[in-house]
Amino acid sequence: MTKPKLIPFQVPWSVDPAVPLLELFSTPSGKPLSATFTAYFMLDDHQKPEPLPDSIEGLSIVSGRPAFEPKRDERDAPFRLVRVNFENGRYGRTLGAYADDQEIPEDDYDWSALPCNLSPEEDIRDNIKRRGIYWLETGKAPNPRAFEIEGSPWLAELDEEEAKGLHHYIFLGHEIYVEVLAEGWSWEAGQPVD
Repeated sequence: MTKPKLIPFQVPWSVDPAVPLLELFSTPSGKPLSATFTAYFMLDDHQKPEPLPDSIEGLSIVSGRPAFEPKRDERDAPFRLVRVNFENGRYGRTLGAYADDQEIPEDDYDWSALPCNLSPEEDIRDNIKRRGIYWLETGKAPNPRAFEIEGSPWLAELDEEEAKGLHHYIFLGHEIYVEVLAEGWSWEAGQPVD
């Protein structure tokens, strides 16, 4: 049996796996309009890594996602809200993580379309370096945690007429993920998130 294939979005960001604040917004009738989340823009991260603090004193706690504000021209702001708008969204759902260490059952999917999967001859440090080089050279995140699912089992559940023109999109957060069936998508950057 062929596994559904994850086709990564060609974008300069990745859904932040630590504090994604992932949320799906729908019409009153349940049709998906947009998904909003915290994203990491590596090309805007010009800071030197700081050592972890010895205590949590003085650190701020993120208690909830602020309302999205479109802002395209932020620089030196590696963490920003992103809104993905769905074109003719038909169905959407937010689901809990499959396991503590996997948002979705990873073995159920074909990940081969990701450009920087760990190869047998490299260790994790070499792979992380290669991912960084790929991101710098192409301007695209090697794993945006946002995908179109080719060979979607959800689309296969629909009758042919209902599925016509629809695409299956998935966004991996932390402890949840969002799936949407829509005709297309576009994205916009929002304000920085500290």
